[in-house]
Amino acid sequence: MEYFTRTWTTDDGLPHNSTSRVVQDATGFMWFATLGGLARFDGREFRKLPVTGVSESLGFNIRGLAEERPGTLLVIPTGGELLRLTGSAMTVHPASAEFTAMGDTPVDLHVESSGVVWIGTFRGRLLRWQPDGTATWFSREGPLAPRSKKFTFATDEAGRTWAASDGFLAVFRDGDWQRHEASSGGSMLIAQGRGGSIWVCNATGLQRLEHGRLVTVCTHVPWQNEFNAIRHVFEDSSGNVWIASSRRGLFRCTGGRVEQIAVPFSGVSFLTEDREGNLWAATDSGAVQLREKAFQHFNVATGLRQESVSSVSEDGHGRVWLANRAGGLAAVGQGGGPQPPGWPDAAVFANVVCADFRNRLWFGGGGDGLYRVSLDDGASPKRMPQPARDPHLLFAAKNGEVWFAGTGAEELGCYRDDHVRLFGPEDGFTVQRIRAIAEDAKGHLWLGGPDGNLLSWDGARFRDFDVAPGLPHRPIHAITIDAGGVIWICTAGGLIVKDGERFHLLTQAHGLADEILQQVLEDDFGRMWFASSRGFFHVPKSELLAVVRGKAARVTSHAFGRSQGLVGMTSTPNYQPAAARSRDGRLWFAMAQGAVAIDPQRLPRDLPPPPVVIDEIRLDGAVLPQAGGLRVPSGKHRLDFRFAALTYTIPDAVMVRHQLEGADAGWVESGTDRTANYSGLPPGDYRLRVIARNSTGQWNNQGAALAFTIVPAWWETVYARAGGLLLLAGMSGWIARTVSQRRLKARLRRLEQEHALEKERARIARDLHDDLGASLTEVGLLADRLVSTPAPELGPQLAGLAWRTRRLATELSGIVWTMSPKNSTLDRLGEFIRRYAQRLFRATAIECVVRGAEQLPAIPLAPDPQHQLLATIKEALNNVLKHSRATRVIIAMTFEQETIELAVIDDGVGFAPASTTGSDGNGLRNMKSRITEIGGTLAIASVPGEGTKVTLRVPLQPARKK
Repeated sequence: MEYFTRTWTTDDGLPHNSTSRVVQDATGFMWFATLGGLARFDGREFRKLPVTGVSESLGFNIRGLAEERPGTLLVIPTGGELLRLTGSAMTVHPASAEFTAMGDTPVDLHVESSGVVWIGTFRGRLLRWQPDGTATWFSREGPLAPRSKKFTFATDEAGRTWAASDGFLAVFRDGDWQRHEASSGGSMLIAQGRGGSIWVCNATGLQRLEHGRLVTVCTHVPWQNEFNAIRHVFEDSSGNVWIASSRRGLFRCTGGRVEQIAVPFSGVSFLTEDREGNLWAATDSGAVQLREKAFQHFNVATGLRQESVSSVSEDGHGRVWLANRAGGLAAVGQGGGPQPPGWPDAAVFANVVCADFRNRLWFGGGGDGLYRVSLDDGASPKRMPQPARDPHLLFAAKNGEVWFAGTGAEELGCYRDDHVRLFGPEDGFTVQRIRAIAEDAKGHLWLGGPDGNLLSWDGARFRDFDVAPGLPHRPIHAITIDAGGVIWICTAGGLIVKDGERFHLLTQAHGLADEILQQVLEDDFGRMWFASSRGFFHVPKSELLAVVRGKAARVTSHAFGRSQGLVGMTSTPNYQPAAARSRDGRLWFAMAQGAVAIDPQRLPRDLPPPPVVIDEIRLDGAVLPQAGGLRVPSGKHRLDFRFAALTYTIPDAVMVRHQLEGADAGWVESGTDRTANYSGLPPGDYRLRVIARNSTGQWNNQGAALAFTIVPAWWETVYARAGGLLLLAGMSGWIARTVSQRRLKARLRRLEQEHALEKERARIARDLHDDLGASLTEVGLLADRLVSTPAPELGPQLAGLAWRTRRLATELSGIVWTMSPKNSTLDRLGEFIRRYAQRLFRATAIECVVRGAEQLPAIPLAPDPQHQLLATIKEALNNVLKHSRATRVIIAMTFEQETIELAVIDDGVGFAPASTTGSDGNGLRNMKSRITEIGGTLAIASVPGEGTKVTLRVPLQPARKK
């Protein structure tokens, strides 16, 4: 029997790699005594116990560890004290005073079921400590021999305590130690056996003590010359006796035969077993867990000629054949490694191998084609005519036919004895690659391949299921059909299940561990096993069918990999058969790294439900005691709960649920998380419940529970609320008055808004009168003149009329533009000015350049500043057009420090600003008045003959805040 080992070291949180003792307490936690202190393990992480109440130096280099009673451990450090650990508090045990008085040091521990504690000392004494505090010493002046090794203890069928050391084997009876006749047999170790028997190990062999008689079990032992290296003896729940050695690792005695167990460590000081059947070894290299290995891996290291295996098949003699590609064929018998076949010319390239129902083996690959050989008569392999090259698939049907598919998409055929048949369109077969075949109870074949089509063969014709209801189009890797007729199809995009007449697709959304599925097999325990791109996993078949039939939403996938010591496996999907179930129940898979045989019988089944512990409570990061009547202040506090599900068999597969009664409507799926967090809980009584399920699906529905109260603040109490009601009643009148006043203020605001609206309407009317009225009057007068104008002079007059009409349209467009709410931003104003100026000067000899409009930000702009800015710019541009005689005008826009600056610069004749009179002077004054009205400034710089620059600057901060 092989064992899988997993080692935890300081990299995983262990205080020190050198461990001396391992104890599982009544709750289910594992405790490790190390050279660096004491650590508790919950299956996921270590927690080093802080030393409180004793000298910190006593908390290191733990050499003795035992459970005194539930919740209390006895700890022996090297400092010469006996310590007692209750919860997280470490105190000095009262018996320590006895050792001080005797000038001795405690070393070994044993606790009877009655609570009596036995302590073996460095000087070979034994101290009996009773629960009432009575201490009794037994020294070497009595029946004890001088100590040179250690004391070990066990309890016989009558409940009496036995002890052994160098030259000493005795039972405690009638208040004293009574030596056994084997006491003179030199140094020995004893261990508890089943049914009250006691194992006795010495340099000459292994014996069992029953009813006071020693029975020799094994005399040929490998430690005869180095018994001083033996550190511990232990019997596991299966009856195997284990011997721990500080030099040669572990030995196991089964059926009177001792064998050394291959483990990756040599120094072992202690061995024990947890409640789930996992073995734990304290070693010099860390804490080690041992479990029966549930798989075998066949590769070059175990005898294959090449690492990769592409196909597997079992023959009628129970041998499993491996297609080892360039390594040819290899056969694996019961309990052995891979061996080459016994016939001549066996070095045929083998991509595929398949045994038929007449115990003939079909194999081949590459340029060697297909071969067949009888496994009963010893004849040499015979080369078959089809396929000529590289078969990729072989399948033995129940009617004796052997189907094959070659490397070409058109090569699908079968053999019946020596007669070969190739299938084509006349059989309903559309040319495609076939890489998977399975046979149902009616003898119909189901076929698929990487092209994604699913076919069936009824013995006469193929049927294509390409348009079947519910059937997705996915590349097909493998097909299997169970005894109930359900068809399971592995694809590159999930699992297709045909249950009855309908197809169903299951993916990771339904709980599958992976969607790229290469192979599928069913074991004898109701589990479907999958080889996928992420390794192996299995799912209860009942859960898969429950989802398919609409009775459940998800399945639970159980990984089979790192936790079992199997990593880095890659399936080979291009050949069939690439998976097989042998008659002994093992599941065989062809892999790029050899072949893997999984034994489902060795997987843990029906483990006890995991104990659940609410391990820690934190309020705003500070740890709270879990004493009864826990009270937490109300307010915006954060509560963090940490819990543990104490299972050590694939702990990563544990699922946890929690519910805070009073806050959560139902169970919250924590998954593999071990925490729950709540913030700002209102005052009231609460109860946190936590339940968990282990890797075999067993739920601990009782779980753990913790009740606590969120204490209301003074203003949340009944008295405060009553006072609040009185205060509320007293304030009702005041509130009514306040509401009335607010309504009055709201009415005033509405009146103000109506007044502002009327003001805005008046402004619009003024703009229409000022901007459009004069223009319309001018157009009318021009039209009157046209009536009396001679025909030859109509051209210039009509041109002027057209120009004025276009200008009138532009003015109207500007007024309409300012009325639109979407244009009430600075960037839209800049864009309008750019378009207005370009249209204004388009038909003139003046070149218009606009700069900076696209860089203005999209900040809100109140209607009044928007109107005044636009009117001022339009006036300045009209002045350029009428008076400047310029050839070029530049409009520059910038926005800095919450201020808009607009400049109109022309290269015209200019003027002396101080000499402006008449209408022109009024126009400039109106421009300054407009800008001053909105809190800005306007500057005019002009020199006769050198042009004019009009600059206006307006702060917009007030508008942005609105």
